[in-house]
Amino acid sequence: MNLEKLIPALTWLKNYKSRYLYFDFVAGVSLGVSMIPKAMAYALVAGLPPIYGLYASFVAPLVSILFGSNRLLFTGPVGVMTMLVFTALSPIAQPGSNEYVSLAALLSLMVGVIILSIAVLHLTFILHLISHAAVIGFVNAAALIITITQLRYILGLHGSNEDYVILMLLNVVNNLSNINVLVFSLSLASFLVMIFVRKRYPKFPDIITMLIFFTFVVYLFGMEKTGVEIVGALPKGFPMPTLPDITGFSNIPGLLLSAALIAIVGMTETYSISKIIIYHTKEKVDFEQEFRAQGLANILTSLFQGYPVCGSFSGTSVNWSSGARTGMSIIIFSFFVLLSITVLTPLFYYLPKFILAVIVILAVMKLFKPRQLLEIYRINRYDGLVAFTTFGVSIITKPDTGLIVGVVLALALHLWKTMHTKIYFTVRDKETGYFISIPEEPKSWCDQLFIIKPEGPFIFVNAEQIRDEILHLVEKCNRMKCLIIDMAAVYYMDTSGIEALRDLVDEMERRNIRLILIHVEEEIVNSLSKEGLIEHLEVHETKKEAISSAFNYYLDKSICRECSKNVFNECEKVRVS
Repeated sequence: MNLEKLIPALTWLKNYKSRYLYFDFVAGVSLGVSMIPKAMAYALVAGLPPIYGLYASFVAPLVSILFGSNRLLFTGPVGVMTMLVFTALSPIAQPGSNEYVSLAALLSLMVGVIILSIAVLHLTFILHLISHAAVIGFVNAAALIITITQLRYILGLHGSNEDYVILMLLNVVNNLSNINVLVFSLSLASFLVMIFVRKRYPKFPDIITMLIFFTFVVYLFGMEKTGVEIVGALPKGFPMPTLPDITGFSNIPGLLLSAALIAIVGMTETYSISKIIIYHTKEKVDFEQEFRAQGLANILTSLFQGYPVCGSFSGTSVNWSSGARTGMSIIIFSFFVLLSITVLTPLFYYLPKFILAVIVILAVMKLFKPRQLLEIYRINRYDGLVAFTTFGVSIITKPDTGLIVGVVLALALHLWKTMHTKIYFTVRDKETGYFISIPEEPKSWCDQLFIIKPEGPFIFVNAEQIRDEILHLVEKCNRMKCLIIDMAAVYYMDTSGIEALRDLVDEMERRNIRLILIHVEEEIVNSLSKEGLIEHLEVHETKKEAISSAFNYYLDKSICRECSKNVFNECEKVRVS
């Protein structure tokens, strides 16, 4: 087997040029400054001690950049994924406990196996089942839910995390009298400072600066004694690789659905980020190879007590905008993470959790765009219904439930629309002279010749409906001599569709009406030929050919001479002949 195909990084590593090193080093440092604090903060969202965010941030980027085909893609902890991890595990184990940590590693292993299996078995088409509208609703809900989960750190409240966001919010409201004024004041100050700095000095390393500043302040004034919750002692050194305890958990069947959902969400996010990057860089990306890398990244992360990861939009944006030339920037980033884990952990002792919560909220609120929901509804009310339903169910129940409901609703609506295929009437626009499609029957039209256009396939769910609508039209138009069906939108016809067309042909022949098809897919023509239907039909490539044939062979010229509608160009020719 070609080693470079197995490990794509070997291609750019062997051709690496020394002039790239400066740019990659700067990008690697920028990633470290930006993503190391976020990794620790996202671990809190997932219900894990901050150090586990660093474990995931060392292994995942390194594996994905070695085995993936996109050399700028950053893989690591992501806000939406961490929320799903918390949603999946918090009902089973106490967040932060040893059992919870083990379950998180097990979940990462399951997610990795699912992603790797999908890639190896060429099942990536599954991604197309995830409606864009459902994703938008889910992401907006997740951003809001993550923000609410962090309120207790911002307000200095203590207590257990609830499974439902509504209960979390009620818990915060009920404990407003117990707010730690010092923590809230520091949180508010950090919010305002970071927002101001980002607007005024966008290139200033605000996250790491605020992290260092507040850690020093808490240490200097002993604020942990006044109720400021700190990270505390973290394990020093990198954990030895161990396989998650598979045999000891009876919860594996219960985690399968969550693992599958997390895998699909991770793949969708990775795919979306990669598409954006390759649009700008024009780099070729093998997505199946990329997903194999994502699967391996999750599997190997699980061996080092990490939790599920995927392509990170913020990390990839930092890497790209910092001028990275190759994946060496991510290797350099992983080195800094390893340094943090093995040497710098004592420095995190006095790190206040409220600043990590501020970092999380500022990151995820970029994803909260309620106008997107309104815009989707304005463009397409079916997609709008999916987006709002996903958002609402996610808020009321859990985000994973909301996404499942959204995906199922989108598929159900698609099926419903397919079952109720719209049939358009093709008419000539009086101003432009071009043919256009309208949804309602025209008021002034040729009595003998109709042109219709079904907007969808002829399949088992809608074949009889299309047939019955066409026959209803034929019954109303007792002078009809020819019917042209524009098949441009009929991309597929199954056996049910062919049988419905056969019924239509038989009825048209009984009424002495000629049926003409135009713009027919070659595959459909072949199917009709095998069924012996093609000789009962007339097939043309264009409307012009079909209309000309209708006038030459099927229409009653005496009716045409008495008609003054001038629907077709041929009408005038018939009258003067």
